[in-house]
Amino acid sequence: ENYRRFLTQLSQTIEAQQLELSQAEARYEDEAARWQASHARTETLSRLLEKYESEQKRAVASREQKEMDDRAGRSKDPSS
Repeated sequence: ENYRRFLTQLSQTIEAQQLELSQAEARYEDEAARWQASHARTETLSRLLEKYESEQKRAVASREQKEMDDRAGRSKDPSS
């Protein structure tokens, strides 16, 4: 009788642990999917920021070059 009770309790404990494991695996899968989506968004935003910074640097360099060209043109122009 005690042996059967022990086996029944053991079986119930195993079932409970299996259920808990299944739930933990499901939570893990959900969190992994959420992390992947977040990581992909972060990567996209990072590339967008790099592109924006590159465009800004190019615009600044172009503006500085134009200013230097304008100054050089004025210094060569005797009517200035």
